[in-house]
Amino acid sequence: PRKFGKTMQLQMLETFLSLRFQTLLKTYQEFFERSLIGKNEPIMRNHFRQHPVLILNLEFCSGETWIRMREQIKMALIVMGWAHIDSLRKHIWPPDSMPLKPFSADSPTDDLTMASSLDGWTKCLHDMYGKRAIVLVDSFDTPLNHAFRHGFHSTASVFFKDFYSLALKGNRFLEKACIVGNVEATESIFSTFDNVNICPVTSEDFSRHFGFTDAEALACIDEDQALLATVKKCYGGNHIGSQHLINPWSFMNWLLKRRFKSYWTKHIYFCSLTTVLKPFIKNIFVDAVSLLYTDCPTTCVTVPGSSSVSLFADTSMKDADSIFHFLVHLGYLTFAGSPDQRTVCIPNEEVRSHWRRKVA
Repeated sequence: PRKFGKTMQLQMLETFLSLRFQTLLKTYQEFFERSLIGKNEPIMRNHFRQHPVLILNLEFCSGETWIRMREQIKMALIVMGWAHIDSLRKHIWPPDSMPLKPFSADSPTDDLTMASSLDGWTKCLHDMYGKRAIVLVDSFDTPLNHAFRHGFHSTASVFFKDFYSLALKGNRFLEKACIVGNVEATESIFSTFDNVNICPVTSEDFSRHFGFTDAEALACIDEDQALLATVKKCYGGNHIGSQHLINPWSFMNWLLKRRFKSYWTKHIYFCSLTTVLKPFIKNIFVDAVSLLYTDCPTTCVTVPGSSSVSLFADTSMKDADSIFHFLVHLGYLTFAGSPDQRTVCIPNEEVRSHWRRKVA
């Protein structure tokens, strides 16, 4: 869900895995050795600073036209490449094959060159380091969501299907890739892949790592059970797999400021939620009122059927099932207990207050 630490997780992965950061090697090594992962000798030996890593952040690719968005994607690729600029300068390249050459900020770049760029970068890193690259992509769904809202989704979808297929399918220079976003990666841009492991909010895979468990939170507040109860009421209630977790963004901000107020909702994009709800509000009106205006903070509504969650709000979202599933993946709702029970609820008071102020 939004503001659950996706970017922080990917940056931590890059810091742990990457062959870069020579000047901070001692600092990072001491940090990870103090952490739980430092006690796992095989992981430290085989993966700490053992891989070339590409990290691509698409969070700010939100142009209102395809031309504008393409320029933003281009800048994201340039930023990704800058991380390796020192190594690039030391490497001897054949004429006109320098990876950054077509990506100077003022040079025109066509769709085909852009689509093949991530694939080219994996080969580039393999040539430089002699090892297969790890690719980390943050907010893969953001540009597609904006493309849908502004009427050029088909163009963006074709581009990203080529972009990911060229880089991630059958690429002998690729070790592994991790692609994260707010919603489940089930769209056609990944349909040709046969080696994808999708981990939605209903999955048990890595579920306890999406937020703070009770035990982890207690360790931060001197084992104060009464204080934990208040923290959970404000920021807890998020069900990932079978885990009941505390929102990491809100909890970490609360730890710093020790003030119970909204942190998660301050940093989300409300325009996205209104875009989702406005065309379909009649379909969920009664259930939304039931969730919002009740004396019981854990009131649930039943999701009637089973729906595949779309990458964005589109015409396939005809019923409450589709809409509620979408809102679960964005973090505005959470499954109550097991997803098999087909019920959803508002997770905590922080999110509930946002619904009442902005949605109702």
